[in-house]
Formats: sequence, structure tokens, C-alpha cells
Amino acid sequence: MSVAAENVIGGILVGGRDAYWLVADMLRPEDFPTPRLASLYRLCGDIAQSDADLDVVTVGEEAERQGIIPLADLIGWRHPRRRRRTSVGGPRRSKKPRWIGGSGRSAPRARRRATVRR
Repeated sequence: MSVAAENVIGGILVGGRDAYWLVADMLRPEDFPTPRLASLYRLCGDIAQSDADLDVVTVGEEAERQGIIPLADLIGWRHPRRRRRTSVGGPRRSKKPRWIGGSGRSAPRARRRATVRR
């Protein structure tokens, strides 16, 4: 897939009708490298000419209805070479915080020792 073509579609989805009309004179659906991107651009043009809002949700729902691309894929669209994070919470911590009793003394024990007079 072409990153430039994806950026054009993304710019239209974010910028709306005004963004589409800025590039409409320069680009045609045949200029896009894949049929999916060409269909999305054609769909953006159809929506721009109608009274509907040209945004991610409207284009996504119509693209899903026409079988071009699922809405979830359009919203989370990424370049295929980029790795996706598999974990939701991020990397796991290998050590417990000190106050739970991981490395070092726990907080209550340390406080007791600090209050004892020598």
C-alpha cells in the first residue's frame, strides 16, 4: 500500500468536505495504487457531493455497507509494516514497588525502625 495514498484518504476523512475539494481537481480514483483506496476515494467524492457529512464515521459506515473495508479497520488503519501492540496495559513490571514488599523493606517495617530510639 502507498503511504501517500493513505495520507490523502486520511486527510480527507479528517478535513471533511473542504479537504476533498482541495484535491478533487488533481486526483482521480484511478490514481490510487489499490482498488480499495480507489473505492474509498470514490466514496468520499460521492459523499462530498451529497448533503451528508464527510467524516470517518459516515465514510466508514458506507464503506462497510458496500463491502469496501470494515469500519474497525478504517478507524484503526495502520501501515501494514508497522507492528501493533498486543498488550493492552503495556509491558509488565518485573519488580513490585517497595511499599508492597518487593525489593527492600516494606513501608510499615521501615517506619517502625525509624521510630525506635537507639
